[in-house]
Order: sequence, then C-alpha cells, then structure tokens
Amino acid sequence: MSRINTNATSLLAQRNLAAANASVNKSMERLSTGLKINRGADDPAGLIASERMRSEKVALNSAITNATRATNLIGTAEGALNEINSLLLDIQSMVNTAANSGAMTTEEVAANQLQIDEALSSINRIAATTQFNGKKLLDGSLGFNTNTVNPAHFASVTVNQATFTGASKSVTVVFDSQAAVATKAVSTMASAELTNANGTVLIEGNKGSAYVTFSSGMDQAAVIAAVNGVSDLTGVDAAANGADVDFSSAEYGTSQFVKFSRIGSAVFTVSTDYDAGTDATVTSVDGSATGVSVDGLNVTVKRDGLDMSFRLIAGVDGSGGSTFNIEQGGATFQVGPQVNTQNQVSVGIQNVNSNYLGTATDGFLNSLGVGGTNDLDSGNFGAAARIVANSIDQVSSLRGRLGAVQKNTLEASIRSLGTTLENITSAESSIRDTDFATETANMTRGQILVQAGTSVLAMANQAPQNVLSLLRG
Repeated sequence: MSRINTNATSLLAQRNLAAANASVNKSMERLSTGLKINRGADDPAGLIASERMRSEKVALNSAITNATRATNLIGTAEGALNEINSLLLDIQSMVNTAANSGAMTTEEVAANQLQIDEALSSINRIAATTQFNGKKLLDGSLGFNTNTVNPAHFASVTVNQATFTGASKSVTVVFDSQAAVATKAVSTMASAELTNANGTVLIEGNKGSAYVTFSSGMDQAAVIAAVNGVSDLTGVDAAANGADVDFSSAEYGTSQFVKFSRIGSAVFTVSTDYDAGTDATVTSVDGSATGVSVDGLNVTVKRDGLDMSFRLIAGVDGSGGSTFNIEQGGATFQVGPQVNTQNQVSVGIQNVNSNYLGTATDGFLNSLGVGGTNDLDSGNFGAAARIVANSIDQVSSLRGRLGAVQKNTLEASIRSLGTTLENITSAESSIRDTDFATETANMTRGQILVQAGTSVLAMANQAPQNVLSLLRG
C-alpha cells in the first residue's frame, strides 16, 4: 500500500496559502495608499530615486511661488510708476503752457504753479507710501548703496542690478592714462576774425540747426550773444576764451558735434568747420571689458550679474583706476530650485522722490516747486522742460527695466519651472504610484489563490481521517 505523506501535503498547502495571503495584503495596501512603494523594502532603488524627485518637486513649487510673488511685487511698483509718469506729463504740460508768457496772465501762471506743486506732492507721496506686503518699494530702500566712491573721479554711480555673495562687492574701474579726459566738440574763432564775421551762417549741433546772421564789426560779446541766442535749437554754446571765442557742444563724446555752413558769400572764419568730441576710454569694469560702453563721460555696464552706470568727472586723470564698493541691497528674488546666485536675480529700484528725479547737471524736479530755482515765476522754462524730460526718461527707464525682469526673467522662469515640474511629477509617479489596473488584477489573482489554497488545505487535513476510517472498517 502506498505511503500517504499527509503532513508534507498540509505544509505545502499552508505555505502556498500564506504566500497568497501576503500577495493579497500587499495589493490591498498599494490600492488603499495609492503608492507602489510604501517602505524601503518594496523597492530600495526606486525609493531613493522617488525621494530625490519629491525633494525636487518641493523646490520647484517653491520657486514658482517665489517667482509669482516677485511678479506681483514688480507689478505693484510698475503701477505706481505709471501714475508718477502721468503726473510728470501733467507737469510738462504746465511748463509748456507757462512758457507761452505773452498770452498768459499772472493768475494763470499762479494756477499752473499750484498744479505743479500738487503734482510734486503726489509724486513724493507715492514714492513714500507704495508698498508690497509691508515692504516699501519706491523710497530707495530697495536700491543698491555704494560707498568709497571717489568724488574726484565719479560725478554719480547708479546700480540697477548686481548679483554677488557677501555683504558688499568691490568694483574696480580702470582707465587708460589720461583717457578719462573726454572732450567736447570745439571750434574756435580767433580774436582777429571777430569783426570780419559777416553774412548768414547755418549752425548745426546735436539738438538741431539754426541760421544766424552776422554783421561786420561785431565784437566778441555780440558774436557770443548771436550764437547763444539759438543754442536751445542747436546745442552749440559760445563762450569767451581770452580774446577768442569757443563754439562747443553742450556735452562730451564722439556723438557730439559742431558744424558751420556759410550761406552765399558769408564770411565766418573758425579753426574748423566741423568737429566732434571724444569719449573717455575705460579699459575694464570689475575686471572685464565685456558689456562696457562709453558715451562721453557716461559709462554703462550691462552683463550677467551686473547692470550699472556712472558718470566720470570732466578732466579727471584716471591713471591707476578707481575702486568703490556696492553694498548688498536691491530686491533679490529666488527664481530657481537651487539656492545660489545663478538662481537669483537682484534688481535695484531707485528713489523716485522729486528730490532724486533729474540730474545734477540740469537740476532736480523739486526745483520746479514754488520758490524753487526753476519754478514758473523764475522764467527758466527751458531748464524746467529739460528737468521734466530727464525725470520722464528716468521713470520710463526704471519701468522698462522692471518690465524686462518681469517678462524675460520671472515669467519665463515660471513657464520653464512649470514644464520641469510636470516632467518630474510624471517621472516620480511612474516610480512610486500604484498602477491600479495591474494591482487590481494581482489582488484578484491572489484572492483566487487564497480560496484555492484554503480548499486544498481542507482536503489535506481530511486525508488522515480517511485513513482512520479504513482502519476502523
């Protein structure tokens, strides 16, 4: 009679039933959690990869939030600057209207001055109160500060953007020997030629051109007065140089020129009928000549991590260069998932109070207020118009820079980060998340095996009873 190994059969059934139960339990866990990897033992390599991707997802989400908030901040500042720009246009209109002095009454001029005063007050109020999340935006607190600036070398230094680590950044500006001595366009009339000037001459400069008529026997003062009478149209100024007269451009640089053209048989003898100025030569800024452009005494630097401008002092000898420090400042935005300078952008927002709008050369906007050197009663309409034009250019330039950062840096980063987040999320999901179709099929299979195993185990347990029944018979 064959041996019946009932014990082995029972153990085999128990082992397979336990395996089927474990499979069903694992499938139920994955289906209930939605995760294919619930512990390191499920997939050690997959766990490492998915946790790294989860970390990247958190960083990407934070970067998108940061860039979005930065966009909102810049939008707030830009909206306030737009209102300041409108106020400047109103001031420009008042100045142009008041310049029509022949048709303006004293009361009308006073009314225009009152409007200018109110506009200046509004500009100052907007500059002082515009804020985002409690942070002042236009009062200069988000501007970069500079120190150790040598006043013998630099008339002004403006930092628009700078990225660096630490509390400050040392910037060295290197000039060639004597190269900082930029020149104006100049043509000279010798004293012996003054009384010979006769006839009509076309004078041209950077602002435009004008015809001037000279009469024989004019002295130095008369020639100077005739040329300066149209300097607002031409940009060519006349000044005494000893007994001679110098005709020069208002500014420095190769873009500046003076030109004289005689009409018919006019007599007008000068050292040259055409002359152009020269630019300062700057060898390097912060150790590099990349992105450095020079126009007369004005130097602009635009490169990754540094956007700034400065104006040199006329006639300075820059031999040996000059160094100043940029202090940490500006609005720094974290626009990438990694915290480093490559994923940060810093933008300087200058003070737009009326005391700061304008230039040291032409004057500042606050001088148009009542009692100021360029108010409407002063009659300095040309100077006032130039100050307003400079102020409009400054505000427009600031709006343009902020808009460029918003469009080309922040919004572009948000789109790029969103695409990266989408792909990282998809990759992490494929590693970690449950495939519900597959896992449901696995659980059904396991449940069938559990049921079959239970039946087999019952049969295995029944076999000894069958043997005993034979023995009893």
